[in-house]
Amino acid sequence: MKGQYFRYVLIILIGMTFVTVLHAGPSEDIFGASSRVQAMGGAGTAFSQDASATFYNPALLTKCPKQTLSLGYQLANTDLIVKDNKNKDLPNKQLGFSQATNIGACLSPFENLGVGFYASFPLQMPLKIPDIETINSTPRFLMYGANATFPTAVVGLAYAPLKQLSLGLSVALSAGVGIHQTMNMPVFASTVSPHIYPLLRVIAGVTGNPLEALTLSLVYRQASYGQFSVDVETTTTPISWMASAGLALQLGSVLGYSPEQIAFGLSYQFGSSWLLGADLTYYLWASAPSIFMSAKAKRHTFISNKMTFPAEENMALRNSFVPRLGLEYSLNEKVKIRLGYAFHMSAAPIPSKISNILDGNIHRATFGSGYRFLSFSKISLTADAFVAVDVMLQKSVAKSNEPRNYNFGGSAMSAGLTLKAEY
Repeated sequence: MKGQYFRYVLIILIGMTFVTVLHAGPSEDIFGASSRVQAMGGAGTAFSQDASATFYNPALLTKCPKQTLSLGYQLANTDLIVKDNKNKDLPNKQLGFSQATNIGACLSPFENLGVGFYASFPLQMPLKIPDIETINSTPRFLMYGANATFPTAVVGLAYAPLKQLSLGLSVALSAGVGIHQTMNMPVFASTVSPHIYPLLRVIAGVTGNPLEALTLSLVYRQASYGQFSVDVETTTTPISWMASAGLALQLGSVLGYSPEQIAFGLSYQFGSSWLLGADLTYYLWASAPSIFMSAKAKRHTFISNKMTFPAEENMALRNSFVPRLGLEYSLNEKVKIRLGYAFHMSAAPIPSKISNILDGNIHRATFGSGYRFLSFSKISLTADAFVAVDVMLQKSVAKSNEPRNYNFGGSAMSAGLTLKAEY
């Protein structure tokens, strides 16, 4: 009975609140940044030489060949399926369709100094009201979770103490949400006070050139996530026996989580026509906090003492490696063809308890091209395009405490176009 009472109250409280639900992390973590790098499997740790270096490796900002300005557009869509053993589709939370624009700049005011800026702006409404059918049980994809994003901006600075060595540091800025909700009982007159607060993430990189054609890089990305919190306070009529009947409840959840990462990359220029890029990134998913909505009493009251709060389930995520490989071939001075591949190792185990966090091994194949269609005096204009297809291998889930088993898997697609001016 206590559990049912808690459930009814919780549904009322959350239903009165706008809740932000994010996928695993910023879109750059999932789909990448810069059409050129994305066309090469995302292996940009050692060869990104435009504004996207602020994200992939800020040390590369000293390698920008010219002053560069960029404007991009990107779309993504997931087609993931969860089916029971009767081949019936089950409700699930996934990214769906999303669009974003981005702008960037890479400036080299001095030979040994580089400055970069990259910002991404979603083209969809970020705030959504969640489904409250249960707290933890709806299938939710870890890498392609429910879509809601805030603008992000990354600013980077690089310094080269030697010609063969460069050091860089970036700071990524996003946003989180907090809400304070006050309800006057018994009429449930409610006031909501939302506020947005900044989320910061540090990216540090080092790049060396032991050979003129060879570049080696090492990058560290700090973990980043925002706590979504709702403080609920209720007040009651000041009658002695009801004085302690008010409710003081705190609801919490984690916004889009981006795990701590360590990336090693290399690039090698074969003559004037071929460029090879390769990355190996280690994702520390095991340190991730619980992403489930949690609830707890802030203080003991008559009502809170009658409520049973659900225990937070350990997601048991595991650390994973993601190798990436990309090739670029220059047909001539104007046209470049690009190919790439990446393999994302699953970070989540097969669900076995109440929650259904879904993740599988993902194969990503990429293709793209670049065309320099305007070049005069000291100014050139280039267009880079890419298409990427992700395939999540199918997995089966069998739980002893549920009447139905199910399978999940599917595909995701992303594509984009970047216009870049160099002068």
